Amino acid sequence: MYRPWGILDWVIKRSPPVLWGLLGCLGTEERSLSAWTRLRALGCLGDYRMLRIADRPSRFTQRARLRLRERMSFFRQNGGRCKFLHNYDLIDATYGEIETGIAGDLKNIGENIILDVTSMPKRFFFPALRMCLESADIHNLLVTYTAAHSYTPDKLAENCEEWAHLPLFSGTYTRQASEMLIVGVGFEGLGLQEQVDHSNPGKPIKLIFPFPSPPHSFRRAWECVRKLQKHKASDVFELYHSDYRDISDCFDRLISITDAGRKRAEFAPFGPKPISVGMCIFATITGSEVYYTQPKVYHPDYSLGVAVDDGVPAIYTYCIRLAKRDLYSIPRE
Repeated sequence: MYRPWGILDWVIKRSPPVLWGLLGCLGTEERSLSAWTRLRALGCLGDYRMLRIADRPSRFTQRARLRLRERMSFFRQNGGRCKFLHNYDLIDATYGEIETGIAGDLKNIGENIILDVTSMPKRFFFPALRMCLESADIHNLLVTYTAAHSYTPDKLAENCEEWAHLPLFSGTYTRQASEMLIVGVGFEGLGLQEQVDHSNPGKPIKLIFPFPSPPHSFRRAWECVRKLQKHKASDVFELYHSDYRDISDCFDRLISITDAGRKRAEFAPFGPKPISVGMCIFATITGSEVYYTQPKVYHPDYSLGVAVDDGVPAIYTYCIRLAKRDLYSIPRE
């Protein structure tokens, strides 16, 4: 199935002529407001809600507050309304609070929705995307992800929570045991290493490696693979490539690996956001478990600047549902 995606400007011109409701996340990164800003410039932004998610106190707290003040100043100066900002604690917000809050936001922003996952932690965007996919009230659904100009060379995050399922992704009960663990490879393991080292010795681990990808991203992801394989037999691992920008490519890869969902899998989304979105959609359809080690603290300069594509911000935009038709499904015989 053809699943359109590309730069936001290109996709919007070819999408239904509607005002789009936006659910995004205002964070420390400059790119966290790129989709909001560009939609306003294109004249197609309707209602919106922005999550503002607070890390645990850390050595980065002062710098994080400075970056947030900069983002808030930009937001206000460009017409942003603070009443549409909803505050959450990254770790202390309960699953129920996250689900109830996001459900209310989605209801308020209408039937044509853009979910911007750029700066939204997986603990929040996984349940948000699942609620969108399972809502018959949403007629059109796009997902956006803004590419960064560069990333800090330092650790991106630290002080991770224990291995646990993401909200709404504890899996559907079945007698069929999971046959594999599918891992999205990122810059860092963020607690994944311990889980891999102590998991069932014979359980296959399928690594979704982001490639093609920029050289600096390739090097960091490859170092992560090397560490994951360090204390386990090499025949346990199997490496698959997926374009780091292409949700559709990742989704089709998962169909192939799992024999169209017939082989039950668990997921660990540690890779680039578009690959994680592909995993989220697949896990929603198949009722699969999704596990993560949520960091308590993110680097305030996680990314720097916004990438540009042909003179406009590189806001990659993915059509998930158009005119009530879901573009992502698993073929059944």
